[in-house]
Amino acid sequence: MTTNGERPCPEPPRPLLTGVASPCTPDHWHRVRELLAELMSWIEQESGIRVMDAQHDTRQEMASLDEYYGWPNGQFLVGVLDGRIVGTTGVRLLEPGMAELRRVWVTPEARGQGLAPLMLRKAIRVAEQLGAERLYLETVPRLMSDAVRMYLKAGFSPTAPYAPGLAHHPEVLSMSLVLGRGGRDLARAS
Repeated sequence: MTTNGERPCPEPPRPLLTGVASPCTPDHWHRVRELLAELMSWIEQESGIRVMDAQHDTRQEMASLDEYYGWPNGQFLVGVLDGRIVGTTGVRLLEPGMAELRRVWVTPEARGQGLAPLMLRKAIRVAEQLGAERLYLETVPRLMSDAVRMYLKAGFSPTAPYAPGLAHHPEVLSMSLVLGRGGRDLARAS
């Protein structure tokens, strides 16, 4: 089975008790859409930011997640806990050498189990496999202080806005990570 005809789909997440995998079936993608709707709704309720309208290319992303994150331009990952998909993240090339980390989300009931750092480490490896030299992200520190701490531990640092839309919102922090550092200890993200 392949996700886009070029790269074989890894084992479906269902038999996986805890870990990170790529969604492969319509049921997996349906669950991803549910989680992303939950994430965007939460951001809008807590900050007033309408992600669908404000963040660059979100409409294109949501129209076809599997194509948007299709290899060799990206990969979507899910976090699995006790056999259930409870987390999401995606990595996509913005241009050669430059990738973006998006949609890092773990459901509230699944937090504190180490799943977000596990997804982050895998996403960093994916960005490196895509040939990215730098990985960017946008976050809202007031809402996601734990995530910001995790990003800092992994080596991300604040950077100038890199994309139109949310990057210029006063509550949004842009961060980046230089990739390809052979000595970087990804375990620090935990």
